[in-house]
Amino acid sequence: MKVYPKMCMLSLLLLVSVIIRGSHSQIFNHCPDSFLIMPCSCLYLSSENVGLLDCSGVRSEQQLSDIFHTTNDFPSMEFKEFNIFNNPKIKVFNDDIFGNISFVELTVTGGVLEKVEADSLALSFKSMTKMDLRRNTINAVEDFPFSEIPNYKKLTHLYLSENNFPSWPTLMSDSIIYLDMSQNPLTVIPTDAFSQLPKLEELYLRDVKLGNIDAGTFDGLENLNHLELSHNQLSVLSANSFSTDSLQRLALYLDFNDIQTVEINSFTSGGLMNMYGNKITTLDEEVWRPHLQAEGALSIGGNPLSWMSNGLVGPKP
Repeated sequence: MKVYPKMCMLSLLLLVSVIIRGSHSQIFNHCPDSFLIMPCSCLYLSSENVGLLDCSGVRSEQQLSDIFHTTNDFPSMEFKEFNIFNNPKIKVFNDDIFGNISFVELTVTGGVLEKVEADSLALSFKSMTKMDLRRNTINAVEDFPFSEIPNYKKLTHLYLSENNFPSWPTLMSDSIIYLDMSQNPLTVIPTDAFSQLPKLEELYLRDVKLGNIDAGTFDGLENLNHLELSHNQLSVLSANSFSTDSLQRLALYLDFNDIQTVEINSFTSGGLMNMYGNKITTLDEEVWRPHLQAEGALSIGGNPLSWMSNGLVGPKP
């Protein structure tokens, strides 16, 4: 059989061309044309092959909805980030506001958001890993879809601080490891508040007007390593109130409360105890020696200490 070198070379070039086109078919700019989404903007990260959307400049919920309903002009239906910063217009995310678009990370902070309807982010149930709604004006538990949180299968970080939630919601998740509910007027934390958050590692409850923690509140949290309750109104640490089942060395921040009394076995020994700026006058050996012997650290400055029993440590005889 006679071989034609030129034809063989041409076939080879065509094959290489097909392979190259095929490999590039999976890499494309995720961003739509800028004029279609104004005043939103989109940044394409070619290194990660993802798009980042910023809609801080939108002037109404209708305008935001209109942008996301031009999805025929969106080359991708999923974006790594969606951001709105310091927007004075967007108050409600209604159920259809984002059309067919989903996100991995959502950040809407420093605005006037009052309500997130149950299905407004339903298409992100399988993709979202971070939801950050800090510094908004959500005033009621029913104005945020807490009941839908179990459907966010990859959600690890939930930030809801500096809103106005008046009570603790029912919160369930098999994936959340970081939860911040600081600076909401919660006043009370139910004993079973965290019983359905088994993966929780970091919990922030700064300045939530909290006056008491019941024994057993943190039972079952085997992964908890950071617990912050500074700037509250705690006066007594009762037995087992801060005992945990954590397999980690816990950093416990109780600075700037009104703590005067610390009972025996009120916390798990070891780790870090920040008690700065409370009203403690004595350090009782039965309370603190087990913690120090377990190589725990103690920050006790800013307290009106007069003496410390059995010569633990102290500025006065």
